[in-house]
Amino acid sequence: MDSGNYPTRTVDELWRIVLPKELRKRLGISEHDKLDLSIEGDKIIMQKSITCCVVCDSTSDTPVNA
Repeated sequence: MDSGNYPTRTVDELWRIVLPKELRKRLGISEHDKLDLSIEGDKIIMQKSITCCVVCDSTSDTPVNA
């Protein structure tokens, strides 16, 4: 995936940043989604968290007996 050219963001007094709408839309990030954070060299990597069932490896939120 290309890095894109998004404007520089400023960290506010509560240590937050706002993700640009175009970035959220492109990556399918919605309000209340969880993001995984990691560090690679001098970069902070953020990616949408994907949880899966430890039994069946499904990423569906639907219970098996639904």
